[in-house]
Amino acid sequence: MRLALLIFMVVVVIFAMPANARTIEAVDCSQQEVQKAIDAAMDSDIVVVPAGSAVWTTSQENRPAVVISRKGREKQITLQGAGIGKTIITDATGPQCFQVVIKTSEAGIYSGVKDKAFHITGFTFKGEGGDALISTTGYTSWRIDHCRFENSGRSLWISGIGLIDHCTFDKNDNGQSIFVSHMDFAGQDHGDGSWSSPLSLGTEKAVYVEDCTFKYDAQKPDAALDGCFGARVVFRHNTLVNASVAVHGTESSGRGRSIRSYEIYNNSFTLEAPREYFTAIFLRGGTGVIFDNRLIGGYRAFVLATNYRSRDSYPPWGKCDGSSKWDGNQESNGYPAIDQISRSTDSGPGTPQQHDPLYEWDNTLNGANADIAVSGGPQVQAHIKEGRDYHNDTSRPDYAPYVYPHPLVSYAPSSVIIGIESPKER
Repeated sequence: MRLALLIFMVVVVIFAMPANARTIEAVDCSQQEVQKAIDAAMDSDIVVVPAGSAVWTTSQENRPAVVISRKGREKQITLQGAGIGKTIITDATGPQCFQVVIKTSEAGIYSGVKDKAFHITGFTFKGEGGDALISTTGYTSWRIDHCRFENSGRSLWISGIGLIDHCTFDKNDNGQSIFVSHMDFAGQDHGDGSWSSPLSLGTEKAVYVEDCTFKYDAQKPDAALDGCFGARVVFRHNTLVNASVAVHGTESSGRGRSIRSYEIYNNSFTLEAPREYFTAIFLRGGTGVIFDNRLIGGYRAFVLATNYRSRDSYPPWGKCDGSSKWDGNQESNGYPAIDQISRSTDSGPGTPQQHDPLYEWDNTLNGANADIAVSGGPQVQAHIKEGRDYHNDTSRPDYAPYVYPHPLVSYAPSSVIIGIESPKER
């Protein structure tokens, strides 16, 4: 209890805002007025966006409609709409890379933009959302909460350390809800820094997704969560309808590394009849814990684990068959493959990786015990073995989940109000 209280205090202090934080009121919800209010804000201010509807757009690749932090003008602020269904932003930014509605930082770690916490709450976002609706950076305990996403394509492209909670993803068309990347973790590229840093299960060092609802059309199920590039994710206490969790390994993303770790627990999965789907959770690398999930409906499997490189070659890694310098090559078939399920901390790609199996316990599918199975045939099964690389019906020794609800849920600043004039008022 004392340790949990200490963790709570540390995280809240990281994001704490002074009691006299100002409220900057945008004149309306147009992107021009919202950007103007953000530009007028200082650290700890709350930018309030009124009720209404607006279309936000941008014509340039890697240019968002609205940006919170720019180099030399980094801001620790709250961007607050009037509430779900009241402040409605429609995406018309285009399909190119990082043509997004909101980007929390002008660029990532390599631009020199300093990390500062941010908070986004109280919006409905609509539209196609090609690359994403919101893109985040920052390792400073940010939060996105009480928002609704009604879009095809990806909703969130997430990095850093923070919390997504009490959001609704109403996906009438397919497209990922959340994609997590820790590409620049510890100041390195491709996710290498995440893989060379110690495993951090049960700590704040992850993207947390909790108390969210994901609903897809029964004929177009897709991933509520995906991750790659060393992603560290905790996915807990969520409700999924016609949705799954599916993460990348070290293969199809080029030089990018596999997801690093996942903690998936206390979630509800429902697949509506008469639809069937091949699995609720699809894992291609990394390690972690999966427990206390409840599944109902036509999922043909609970967790399927695989390793694409057991059967095929992907540049620059090649095939895991004993010929690739990137793999452990402890056996003639190349086992263990780099970043495969059960691999953990290394000193860089191609160096020995710690052995850290995946654990599963207390999960059910239609009331019956549900376990991990291996998908992909005998070559994959030779690389991923029960009792060595994963354990069914076995809790992870010395593991304890991080405090729930996440400490950032308790954050609630107070403020004084400052208006921003629009051109027509001058």
